[in-house]
Amino acid sequence: MDVTISEVRRSLGEFGTWIVNRPSWATTSKCRDRTSSCGAGWHFWHRRTHEGFNRAVDCFEQAAIATPSDCRAFVGLSQSYLALATFGMRLPGEVHARFLAAHTRAVELGGLTPELRCDRAMALHQFERRVAEAESEFQKAIEEDPALTSTYVRLARL
Repeated sequence: MDVTISEVRRSLGEFGTWIVNRPSWATTSKCRDRTSSCGAGWHFWHRRTHEGFNRAVDCFEQAAIATPSDCRAFVGLSQSYLALATFGMRLPGEVHARFLAAHTRAVELGGLTPELRCDRAMALHQFERRVAEAESEFQKAIEEDPALTSTYVRLARL
């Protein structure tokens, strides 16, 4: 049993740490830790308060450390930093580089989804004041997913 579990862990790479073998107990999975970190992050994010966004950042950072190949933690991080700047809870210059790093990693891992394109457009407006490029990105996001309502709201704000 120990050899088989060891082979499974090795074949899973970084996700192999989710499997724990306790002789005389059982083989268990720890994947809920990462999932609960992302879940808790979104819980705090949806409070839309200064404390909520900051706690969301902490949760998403924990999830990103636990599973660096899962784009969801980086999506949460980038959206948290963008929200902190958008709502005036942190200075844009303070979170711009962090947003870019998290957003870039999310795109690398999961592709440029309409939601991430919309976030990028908002960041072009919020951080860099590149209005024409932001408008173009919003229009592309609408073409890709006409049902993404946040794009229309952000475009109207632009």
